[in-house]
Amino acid sequence: MSRDVIPPTIEDLKAVGIEIPTEGKAVLDIFTTWCGPCKEIAPILHALRDEGEISLVQEDLDQNRALIQKHNITAIPTLIFFKDGKRIGDVPGETIDMPLEEFFSKATQGMEVGLVKNGTPINDISTYSVQIKRYIVKDGVMVGYPGEELLRKVIKEM
Repeated sequence: MSRDVIPPTIEDLKAVGIEIPTEGKAVLDIFTTWCGPCKEIAPILHALRDEGEISLVQEDLDQNRALIQKHNITAIPTLIFFKDGKRIGDVPGETIDMPLEEFFSKATQGMEVGLVKNGTPINDISTYSVQIKRYIVKDGVMVGYPGEELLRKVIKEM
């Protein structure tokens, strides 16, 4: 995706013909009929709906071009999570701790990099590390299909 999704509110969605329940947990599944991952995730979402975990609203992106134009939704599947009428926030996935030297090496592709504090070089960076956090849901939006286990975890914890 070249630009980030502009996460829609319930009011934004209503303006493009999509109604989201305002009570309980709701998931908007934006899909297309030709998308392989969309076909994988659909039975799981239907099961979660049938189990009473969520209200499920599905929208075919090919039939609602306003989602692309107004919200930059171009990757599918895209799931948008709501609880009691409000889009949920961020849900962290994995966190990686990486030695600072390794991080610099990967990030700069071999360029020489030094660490400086208040103008003074720090010669030994071997005790420093970088913490990298990956989010599976960012501002209530999940793009792609992370697998059933993570999807169920997000829905359980929202």
